[in-house]
Amino acid sequence: MTGALAIRVFLPFAFAYVLSYAFRAINAVIATDLMSDLQLSHSDLGLLSSAYLIAFGLMQLPLGIGLDRVGPRRTESLALLVACAGSILFSLAHNFSILWLARALIGAGVSVCLMAALTAFRAWYPADRQGQLGSLMLVAGTSGVLLTTIPARSLLPVVGWRGIFAGMAVLMVVAIVLIWSLPRIAESPLRGRKLPLQIALPQKTETRGYSMIFKHPYFLRTMLLGAVNYGGFTAIQTLWIGPWMVEVLGHSAIVTARILFWFNLTLLGGFVFNSYLTPKLERRGIPVIRYALQLMAVGLVVQAIIVALGERGAWWLWLFYALASTSLILAQCTIGPAFPKTHAGRANTAHNTLLFAGAFVWQWLMGVAIDALKGSGASPQLAFQVTFAGFLLVQCLGWAWFFIAPRVIHSNKMEQAKGSGP
Repeated sequence: MTGALAIRVFLPFAFAYVLSYAFRAINAVIATDLMSDLQLSHSDLGLLSSAYLIAFGLMQLPLGIGLDRVGPRRTESLALLVACAGSILFSLAHNFSILWLARALIGAGVSVCLMAALTAFRAWYPADRQGQLGSLMLVAGTSGVLLTTIPARSLLPVVGWRGIFAGMAVLMVVAIVLIWSLPRIAESPLRGRKLPLQIALPQKTETRGYSMIFKHPYFLRTMLLGAVNYGGFTAIQTLWIGPWMVEVLGHSAIVTARILFWFNLTLLGGFVFNSYLTPKLERRGIPVIRYALQLMAVGLVVQAIIVALGERGAWWLWLFYALASTSLILAQCTIGPAFPKTHAGRANTAHNTLLFAGAFVWQWLMGVAIDALKGSGASPQLAFQVTFAGFLLVQCLGWAWFFIAPRVIHSNKMEQAKGSGP
């Protein structure tokens, strides 16, 4: 597939992914207004934002079934209808329970966006375009985050957070129409169809597929990078960076929106740079995971400086954190190639499940910790510093686990071998 048709297929998936990321990050911009209007605590805000992530994560494992059986065009169109309904419900909600349900519907609906795009690209584009298309999807996603900073903040005084969610529902309808109208390439009829993308494996192998993945040494080695490091970054990017700017550094909501814009623009630039650099590293025999881990270490140092300085810190330090955090997607991209082709899809979605489960836990726990510390008499600045310091410590453990895990796994296997011996 080349030319205008190739662009026509890519753009609807990219547009939907822009909206997916915008929905993920919007709470960081509207947090102050939402808490004021509905009298929400920090714990409520963390739990509300986490509804998106937990629903997103729970949908990862079943995704492959729908994509293989009915194709990416149908699967994503139907899923986005759920997200559209959630956005409308959010704009009409007047209590926490309805807000939480609406946020969960949005997360469940947009959870298909990236996987549907990658499945479509695999079927419709040549193999040498897959890496480029994947990088462009990340650029599109980060663009969605940028749309929730200055543009959304500018609209907030005019239409309010309810109007923003109603507008996003309209944009979601546009995405549904665009995706549904895509050409039906490599798509079988619903009745009497063959499943061109379905993996032909013996029944026993199908049943035990996820068991094999969760026991795989490389999956065990990278699981904390997904659940703690990547999941925690997602929690910060989509929620807690906003309150840090307001309550620790003392910036206004408008200035915070501008900072978030620059943070996410830096992230986008980092993705573009990595898409240029990583092929060159591979050609020189430098594993991408080595580069990713070194970049993660830089991120840990930057976070330590931010936490130590607290209210004396500068907002631009967060730009270095953004650059270092582009390493996390590079680590995730090493999961699939570590498995046979017949298991790569399930390996990726299993890792994604850990990522979003981790983001859910960190968004909620950080809110609980902040409220508990403030309730015990700590200042807002100290409450945030202590909470972020604790999270940083856990991140260091997640990073170190990648190096420790092979020895632990080998030791466990030796113990099991001795236990089963004569």
